[in-house]
Amino acid sequence: MAAKEKIRSKDRVKKPVKENGASAMAAAKEKTRSKDHVKTTAKKSEAPASGHATKRSETAHRKVPDVPEKQKEKQQSKTSEPISSKQLSVLRGEEAVFPRGGGSVLTPLEYRQIKVDAQRDVLFEQSGKGTKRKPSEEDETEDEAPDSGVPSTRRKRSKAKTRAAPVEPQAEESPVRIEGLAFSRMVPGTLVLGQVSQITTDDIGLAIPNNLTGFVPITAVSKQVTDRIPVPSAENESDQSSDGEATEGSKIDLSKLFSIGRYLRACVIAVRTGPLKDGAARGKRHVELSVDPRLANRGLSKTDIVSNVVVQASVVSVEDHGLVMEVGLSDASIRGFMPSSEIPGDVEFSNIEPGTVFLSVVTGQSSNGKVVKLSANVAKGGKGKKGKLTNETPTIDAVLPGTAVEMSVLEVATTGVAGKIMGTVDAMADVLHSGATSLNANLAIQAKSGQKTLCRVIYAYPKAEPKKVGVSLLRHVRELSAIFFKDEDGAPIHPLKALPIGVAVECAKVIKVVSHVGLWLDVQRKDILGFAHISTVSDQRIEKLSESTGPYRVGSEHVARITGYNAIDGFYVVSLEDTILKRPFLRIEDVKVGQVIKGTIQKLIRKGDSVTALLVKLAPGITGLVPGIQFSDVKLSHPEKKFKEGGAVKVRVLSNDLERKLLRLTLKKSLVKSDLPVLQSYEEDIPSGSRFVGTIVDLMHSGAIVQFFGPVRAFLPRADMSEGEVDDPRKDFRLGQVVTVQVVSMDPKKRKIVVSCRDTPTSAAAQDHGKKTKRAREGGEETQEEKKKPKTKEVSEEDGLEVAGFDWTGETLDHRDDDSISDEPGAEAVRPNRKKRRGVAIQVDRTGDLDARGPQSVADFERLLLGEPDSSVLWIQYMAFQLKMGEAEKAREIAKRALGTIDIAEEDEKMNVWIALMNLENDCGSDESLQEVFTRACQYNDAQTVHERLITIYIQSGKHEKADALLQALVKKFSQSPAAWLNYATYLMMTMEAPDRARSLLPRATQALPAHQHLEITLKFAQLEFNDRGGNAERGRTLLEGLIATWPKRLDIWHILLNLEIRRDEKDRVRALFERIVSKGLKARKVDSFFKRWIEFEETQLAEANGDPDAVKRVESVKARAAQYAREHK
Repeated sequence: MAAKEKIRSKDRVKKPVKENGASAMAAAKEKTRSKDHVKTTAKKSEAPASGHATKRSETAHRKVPDVPEKQKEKQQSKTSEPISSKQLSVLRGEEAVFPRGGGSVLTPLEYRQIKVDAQRDVLFEQSGKGTKRKPSEEDETEDEAPDSGVPSTRRKRSKAKTRAAPVEPQAEESPVRIEGLAFSRMVPGTLVLGQVSQITTDDIGLAIPNNLTGFVPITAVSKQVTDRIPVPSAENESDQSSDGEATEGSKIDLSKLFSIGRYLRACVIAVRTGPLKDGAARGKRHVELSVDPRLANRGLSKTDIVSNVVVQASVVSVEDHGLVMEVGLSDASIRGFMPSSEIPGDVEFSNIEPGTVFLSVVTGQSSNGKVVKLSANVAKGGKGKKGKLTNETPTIDAVLPGTAVEMSVLEVATTGVAGKIMGTVDAMADVLHSGATSLNANLAIQAKSGQKTLCRVIYAYPKAEPKKVGVSLLRHVRELSAIFFKDEDGAPIHPLKALPIGVAVECAKVIKVVSHVGLWLDVQRKDILGFAHISTVSDQRIEKLSESTGPYRVGSEHVARITGYNAIDGFYVVSLEDTILKRPFLRIEDVKVGQVIKGTIQKLIRKGDSVTALLVKLAPGITGLVPGIQFSDVKLSHPEKKFKEGGAVKVRVLSNDLERKLLRLTLKKSLVKSDLPVLQSYEEDIPSGSRFVGTIVDLMHSGAIVQFFGPVRAFLPRADMSEGEVDDPRKDFRLGQVVTVQVVSMDPKKRKIVVSCRDTPTSAAAQDHGKKTKRAREGGEETQEEKKKPKTKEVSEEDGLEVAGFDWTGETLDHRDDDSISDEPGAEAVRPNRKKRRGVAIQVDRTGDLDARGPQSVADFERLLLGEPDSSVLWIQYMAFQLKMGEAEKAREIAKRALGTIDIAEEDEKMNVWIALMNLENDCGSDESLQEVFTRACQYNDAQTVHERLITIYIQSGKHEKADALLQALVKKFSQSPAAWLNYATYLMMTMEAPDRARSLLPRATQALPAHQHLEITLKFAQLEFNDRGGNAERGRTLLEGLIATWPKRLDIWHILLNLEIRRDEKDRVRALFERIVSKGLKARKVDSFFKRWIEFEETQLAEANGDPDAVKRVESVKARAAQYAREHK
């Protein structure tokens, strides 16, 4: 083996070398192979490196006279573009030097002499006397984070010293500078090992070492894929837009060519930094990569293709028994063949398409050398399988990313591990890939100086001289596998499924600190740590971190938010910055369709003099587009007068196109405030009769096209556009108009939906009345929409079931609103909701207080309804009038007329009528009639709200058994709603005085609700125990203490417990709580707030004690402790 290493050492000097540093020293050593090697090397190190290279080159030519110089130059030029030809070995064409079969041109005497010299060289290098390095390499080791790209402040100074005077070798210095892959050091031509982390229609994302991500455009995948992409034309674009059919180029589905988790070798094409945005310290970094074998195998020649060499290959064609592959060599006649038995296990052979790229290992060659046998089972080498390591290659050019090798360890340091591969290639594993940052890591055990360790090459710089590569000792990289968690059934769970991006880890504990790099934290997930780069630890700039002192020392706990996951590094990327912790969204994927968000107008997009769209900023780096049709419910002649840059707006997300990174928003209040469910997919299970809100985007004689959320559209036939007749939809409706429709039919496979604006319960009388009101409103549609219509108050769900029921007669009123009624007779007759309302209950205008001047006949009500047909108050008063006359059936007909007449956009008004109708059936009807109304109300309104209103009706009418039964149905049907569980528990505890039944709901609720809601629901149940009607305060304390033990830094839990104890006048318990809190080791600012509250509490007790001396002492004692604490924590 030593002899072979010596042979490789002789080959090494055939590469051009530089004069200074370790390169010159290595060239001097390689030039001489005599017994007095050390002395000769010292003398000749002063000679020009070019002389050595030239002389050595001449020797090589004498050995291989049959290889013309022009042929070698041609090979070099083909394989090096755009990389400098200085990096290429002159041994590319020297097959005679290393003939197949292990033959040698050396005589036995020469072989023995080389073996002796090689052994002497190893001893010479280990003693520290044979290598001189540039001081800049050592200086920069700890000044630059593995992924930060922050250059050393001493680099230029060190280089200047190198030119000024020779540097004496230092025995304690590492033979190789330990550094990681960094954005600042990447140049075009850099080769890296990456793992597919994202696949879109236009590119794939590769996770590459040191928390970096690169993107491979579709044009840089392979020659076969590029050939399939047609030249775009206007005809193709028109066909695609009109017919919705994909063009030939768009049929290339990258998800069929690649899979998440696949390892690939990539070549850096470009590295650039974008412009500064949103006050960022630096622009967004972009690394463009190529996985084309012609670039990924750059540096390999025909002679390098031997067994166990790792190459990248793309599928040329799929044959019966395997794949014909392109390996990207300069000699295009050399092809690869991968048998079907050697393809990856997760790939179906029948689904493979031309252009698919695999990282492969050479298993053999044909007799003529024109066909290379390949296998995609590259991982065997990383598992230590015998014969699968690339330890013997014709030249060091074959040591490329993805190759599994054995490294002879020369140094183990805090910054990583350094060593050599095959005795000649410098290798280093930085702090991330040496395993030093793994949980329970012991680097001294994993790698010991003088031993050999298994690793895999993960990057190589093209201009490094002498050649050096980065390696990884991490197990999942060595084995080319992915890290997964396992659920209870043993099924794999991706780390980002276990901890999605955006999740905040409350108590992330610092377990390792590297001063100029960052923090490694335990994020409470087995085997995977979180990494916070020094630039993301705080909003303020931090120059250096300390592992023993300061707020970020080892053992300290912080709130950390997951901002990413690097599959190849094997850690979560986290941030401790307050600005990141407070952001509502970190990426566009976090924005959900149908979500209502507050934003800021960033730009008014103009076309000529008119504003056609708005650009709204939702969060740093996240913006959405509001098209002109979504500005308002009424047409705006001058939108620039209403919308100003920097103005705050409330928008709703209509669609989220992740491929185009485009959010489409609306400002229409009828859409923003709608409580109807969001229809955003054709695949949803939608029963007929379900109601949704949408926007008319196209009008035709036969009807209209209604756009819902996302890509979903539906056809609205002309006959179903209104309760009355519609002659021409283009005259009676307008583009952009918001309509509430119900689904008539749906075909998910054909992606077709038919909807209707007609309300099925409407009677013929209601249809006639609808026609009258429609004629009364013709010509004034815009004015009517701009006009502020009277509305009843909306239902509030605060305080569980402590909301008053909907009293449709207007006689039983909530006492909290008595003072809002005008004393003037008839003041509320026509415009009852002009008055300011207060309270949280369901509220209806005081129609029961109408005096003699109010409507006293059918004609009076009909006259008022012509002016305000959308007022549920008037309709409900009309129902009450008929009921007083003993005409219950007429009251029902009026309710049905109201449902057919009230505009479909007035959802709250219709809801009030439905509740009034349920009240009527509860008092005057049968169980069957009430059930029928309830079922229909659930179809046309929010089902959970209807359930809650009927429950309230039952409670107020004393029908507790029915209320209990309906509450049981509520928690089963809406088990994902915390309010449903809390309402039922409140009812059982406060009304039924059945605390055991109420307590039994908590375990059911935590089982049904998602994990992030467990804390909130447990808090509510704990507070419920502190009431005097069946509650047990001690049980509530136990629940809260359990929460405090789990989340000791959650101040809101402490505040809740304090409030409850203060309310119960438990003075001793309150003081004990304050003692615990101020001794908890919280931040000084938070402790100060508790001291202030403690002082206020004691001063209140002093006032109640009328100056009791003991109370005075307690106040002074707490003030003294607060002052002392403030002095100690300045």
